Amino acid sequence: VPPEQLPLSAWAERNFVLSTDYSAKSGELRLHGWQREPFDAFTDPAIETIVLMCGTQLLKTLFLQVAMAYVIAEQPGPALLVQPKEDDVEQFSKERLAPMLRDCDILHGRVADAKAKSTSNTILFKKFAGGSLSLVGAQAPGNLARRSIRYLLCDEIDKYPASAGSEGDPIGLARERTVTYRGRRKIVLTCSPTVKGTSRIGKAYAESDQRKPWVPCWACGRMQVLTWANVQWDKTSLDLAETARYRCSNPACGALWNDLQRWDASERAEWRPERPCTGTAGFWISHLYSPWKTLAEMVRDFLVRKGDRQQFKVFVNTNL
Repeated sequence: VPPEQLPLSAWAERNFVLSTDYSAKSGELRLHGWQREPFDAFTDPAIETIVLMCGTQLLKTLFLQVAMAYVIAEQPGPALLVQPKEDDVEQFSKERLAPMLRDCDILHGRVADAKAKSTSNTILFKKFAGGSLSLVGAQAPGNLARRSIRYLLCDEIDKYPASAGSEGDPIGLARERTVTYRGRRKIVLTCSPTVKGTSRIGKAYAESDQRKPWVPCWACGRMQVLTWANVQWDKTSLDLAETARYRCSNPACGALWNDLQRWDASERAEWRPERPCTGTAGFWISHLYSPWKTLAEMVRDFLVRKGDRQQFKVFVNTNL
């Protein structure tokens, strides 16, 4: 029987289970409204490359896990996950991949059992019917040029070395392995941005259709992108952060949003591209949309870090 063609978000909520090994909330996955369109880009046949330039702990790692689970269960093929160092992929395999294979019923029996002398299921290689998953570090060129792949998942790309050995850009080397799957391949690039002008994820996002989440004001209904410039607090208060509110960007409105109103607006986000899509979908989102952070926490973090350039860089790149 042909598999049911579900968008990835719907498939994930039906089949994916969060584990206490890596998630504060365990059990069946329930996505937030702003997470759905990035997920569905993976199952959209018109999109070949997905760029996720996001704040930390918002989207990237969960997306990679669900994408890998979908590949194993529904659309098998050779897949490659690239992270900055081999230590990173070993940690990902042990802390994310192993619990996922254990806890998601739909994955049971699909990956070969781990045995002492077996090469079908190791920390860095998983074999399944119709495909395989290799996990490699970005430093060694041999890791990136071994076999043809249909799915290329590149995580934390701003931390990759400029060159894999002496053979050049690691993403370019890995991308060459997908050529024989042109028209059916999926390439995913994820990271929080680093230095403007040299950031790999920044450049990839600039070459995409540059989607951002627009949300409605609770008072006037005007759609807008949440920006730090519209976060306000009472600078005469003893506890500055606790007075933080978000101000509507509509000059004719200017309504103040509390955290509940901001989170509600984020659930109704619409992703709007700034350029035509030519096969590369880019997604940008900041912690202003996060249901796990209050404005008071963000303002307090800003006030602590703003006087130190390196600390402030962390705030801007990981939060905003």
